[in-house]
Amino acid sequence: MSNFWRIVNRVLYESDILLIVLDARLIDETRNVELEQKISKLKKKQLLVINKSDLVSIHYLRGVKRSNFELSNSVFLSCRKHMGTAILREKIFEIAKDLPTALVKIGVLGYPNTGKSSVINAMCGRKAASVSPESGHTRSLKLIKMTSHIYFFDTPGVIPFLEKDEVKHALIASKNPAELKNPLMVVDELFRLAEVYIEKFYKIKFDKKDDVEAKLTKLAVKFGKLKKGGIPDIETMSLIVIRDWQTGKISLI
Repeated sequence: MSNFWRIVNRVLYESDILLIVLDARLIDETRNVELEQKISKLKKKQLLVINKSDLVSIHYLRGVKRSNFELSNSVFLSCRKHMGTAILREKIFEIAKDLPTALVKIGVLGYPNTGKSSVINAMCGRKAASVSPESGHTRSLKLIKMTSHIYFFDTPGVIPFLEKDEVKHALIASKNPAELKNPLMVVDELFRLAEVYIEKFYKIKFDKKDDVEAKLTKLAVKFGKLKKGGIPDIETMSLIVIRDWQTGKISLI
């Protein structure tokens, strides 16, 4: 992690524009206050890019912009559905033309797995940056050409030094399900945040009295995730639910 911060600090100093990539389903949770404070101190141009916007409703996005002044100048994007890419490109060109430099470098920052490499690919119109659903996929600094005078830094995702919240890191896809110490706690929070959408995706209905283990038991039986003797494998089912959330199969629409 210290090596990642060394790379990110270099990007902060060398970049002319900084894009902070957030997850539309968990905007506040994917904001990195530590990064934003560093950027403000350096007086760098920055733009919030709210990625994965196809996983939430348009009414939700409009409400977010109306209710949060800090997000009024943000760009809603879906790299998967190619939504908002033209708007982001125009904003980049608009900022770049006012900069006193011939070569513009853009740093792309955010938590692991918010889609930083996908944003770069969407802007460059090709698969210039390697992408993966696994968090921590990008592990070094890369400079990628967008135009003859605009380049992107593709950086590894960074988690604040003092942040140890495993549930949050799982929800924002910054921690792989197989590495979780308590996946049931993560799924319990997922049910609290998005139970109606989980029911819709898995085509199932839970009872109000069901706790997290009862819900996972019903899902395990429905999808045949059983141990020897026909015992529902709720541990495996919990990892499946988390993975389906992280990869965007479970949306908030």
